[in-house]
Amino acid sequence: MKKISLFILLLLLYFLILFLNYKAFNASTSEGVDTVYTTVTDTVFHKDTVRLINLVPKYVVQTKRDTVYTKDGNEVHLLEENKLYQDTIISDKDTAELQIFTSGINTKINAVNLNLKKSEVIKTNTIEVTKFIKEPKKFKDRFHFSPQVGVGYGLVNKKPDLYVGFGVSFEI
Repeated sequence: MKKISLFILLLLLYFLILFLNYKAFNASTSEGVDTVYTTVTDTVFHKDTVRLINLVPKYVVQTKRDTVYTKDGNEVHLLEENKLYQDTIISDKDTAELQIFTSGINTKINAVNLNLKKSEVIKTNTIEVTKFIKEPKKFKDRFHFSPQVGVGYGLVNKKPDLYVGFGVSFEI
């Protein structure tokens, strides 16, 4: 009967030690929690090529620059022209304004190729990551005083013995 009561007492002490250690572990892990939010965005670029032909100048300024004589002796006045071409291009929700300046004698623009680069956000994910940060313990926090159960070889009576009691341990 004595052995059964000792066994039940040891079993109760064992569960008490497990319960105290479980509470201590949960209290220490909830202190150093850090939540990190990471946003991942995939962007795809589309190209639109707009071809403008037969542009009409918006402004023309003529200035006399030089006079040339032909073989017959006739005067030919060379006029330099400064031209400004303006246009607005609308593609979906994007708008591009185009300005072209030319200067010279009898200048014109045959064609203009304009590449519009549009971006489109395809997918955005926000990822929440919880990181547990373990803070280093101070020297005094490494000492633990708790109930202990142990089995060992006795130094005094020179036989295997059971130990039940309170003890001090140090965490390295």
